[in-house]
Amino acid sequence: MKKIIKGILMVTMVFIFGVMVTSNNGMAADNKKALKEYSKQLADSSFQKEFKSTKNYFGVVDINKDGVDELLLSKNSAGNKMITVASYAKGIHTWYTTSVTKPIYYNTGKKGILISYPEVVVYYEMFSREYKAYDGNYKIQSPQGHIVMYEKSDKKYHYYWGDLSYETLSKEKKMSKSQCDSFLEKQSWAFTEKDRGTMKVKFYKNNAANRKKLAQGKF
Repeated sequence: MKKIIKGILMVTMVFIFGVMVTSNNGMAADNKKALKEYSKQLADSSFQKEFKSTKNYFGVVDINKDGVDELLLSKNSAGNKMITVASYAKGIHTWYTTSVTKPIYYNTGKKGILISYPEVVVYYEMFSREYKAYDGNYKIQSPQGHIVMYEKSDKKYHYYWGDLSYETLSKEKKMSKSQCDSFLEKQSWAFTEKDRGTMKVKFYKNNAANRKKLAQGKF
């Protein structure tokens, strides 16, 4: 009986390992396609014209931790003027362009990116949605945001959550600073600049040498 159980466990472990390897290989292949497409588009004159306010620098980070990097475009190397975020799914899809005042952060263990403004902290996440395209159904990413805002008028922190692509945010909470700190500590999506695993998004000059490195997955 023990031998039978041991055999079943061994077969199960081999099966799980095989599924994991296949899944990881698939994600790696998808990411290679994405990086090559980003590199190609960054050199395209029409793409540069469309995103002229953010075309000078680029960075890549896996915002939603699905194994495929997203593309961040920036006006400067610090990423603190104008940014555009794009994702890849059978082509490049941009989902948000905004002005920023500080560098952009991500956390190696949490989904999303962190953008700070005076009195406002925004956590951008990305979720897959099914869209109908001329070539059939495919998934593209949609921005979801968690906004923590301090209102000077009532001296309270307000928490909002919603779909930032359509700005359909729903008001959720109104808190004191201590309540807000306690609230954020319990949220799986919340992190600060000082938290372990938090890093600045690195931006690189949009030139031929860096686009080649991007296509080769060296960033």
